[in-house]
Amino acid sequence: MRLWVRHMIGPAGRLAACLAALGLAACEAYNPPPEAEALLCANNNCVEGEPIRVRFSEAIDPASLSITVWPGEQDSYDIEGERLATVKPLLLGCAVSAGCGDGAAALVLEEGDTVAALFVEPGALGPRNRPLVLEISGDLADPEGRRKVATKQFDFQMVMAGWASFQPGLPADDPRVVEGAYTFYTNLDTPLGVALPQQYFGDLRVNRETGRFLFLFQDADPIDGAPQNTTDPAQMSIDTGEEAFIFLADGVFGRNGDDIVFESVAFEISLTVGPITFALFDCVLRGSISLDPATGESRWDGTMFVGEVMIQVGQDDPNYHPPQQENFICSKITPEQRPEEAAVVCEADPCAHIAGPQCSLLLTDEAWPVAEICGAAESQKRRTTHAPSP
Repeated sequence: MRLWVRHMIGPAGRLAACLAALGLAACEAYNPPPEAEALLCANNNCVEGEPIRVRFSEAIDPASLSITVWPGEQDSYDIEGERLATVKPLLLGCAVSAGCGDGAAALVLEEGDTVAALFVEPGALGPRNRPLVLEISGDLADPEGRRKVATKQFDFQMVMAGWASFQPGLPADDPRVVEGAYTFYTNLDTPLGVALPQQYFGDLRVNRETGRFLFLFQDADPIDGAPQNTTDPAQMSIDTGEEAFIFLADGVFGRNGDDIVFESVAFEISLTVGPITFALFDCVLRGSISLDPATGESRWDGTMFVGEVMIQVGQDDPNYHPPQQENFICSKITPEQRPEEAAVVCEADPCAHIAGPQCSLLLTDEAWPVAEICGAAESQKRRTTHAPSP
């Protein structure tokens, strides 16, 4: 696991700039510009046909609001989270009381200009359940003219109905769900300005009748000279050392209309890299599965919700940060592209594939391997759990 640190200018830097500009004069009391505080869709899943609402910290100047919606697939972004120049917006510059997207969308303000509601025609943002990004422009200002001068983005998906409504289970012959080896990529933008690009090799096993799946992930890194956001297995090396980690996503597939969707139960990821310890609590994967038009192979596109982020540096007190959500992509690879050192679901002790303790197969009291997924004959040994580093 590698870390890339972004430059940050904190409150101390802003205070120094203020004092430098005014000499010995005191700075005026700071009145912050409006913030886009929250996307008001449950779990960032916006139901098709209903408005997409964003809440602001205070009333805004209607003329200052501009919303753009972008594709959110992770291969559309570089390691710094910057959108590739080849990516085109799905809706561009939606303004209050003015249509956009050739009339497919309209934007209005509600609740005393503190909530924006974007009305979008079904299908205008492409297929349901794909990752999307809603961007509030940096021109956002309050009626007094205090301007944000920084864009704000929210990851989200359009769904046919709430996640609780999908039917668990899979059609027996649906080609979109394929067991075996995968790669996974997401880029976690941590609150301390540390970018955590995440590459994993994964192994998927499924009970098609119940829809339950187990997805085992093992840490990987780009090889020297490879792009830091690579999803090419030939450019990734699997990690088996003391800083390596393995975690398990236990979830269910279902049908939402013609879509095959998935949702995991909440899991945790805890890892220590040098002096820094990260813990991601209440992680949930949600999204849909399709066949990649470029390869014809199974492809998962979705979001990873993180309920709480803990960061600790050395012996300092840990810092806890609020929920966040990032888009991810997961792609089927061939058995030949999976490293020999990669752990798989239906083996006695997947944790034996790494030297360190950061391996967690946290399920219920089921025996390991899990009989529902691997078959009763394989389920001879109790679950193996290695506690993550503190």
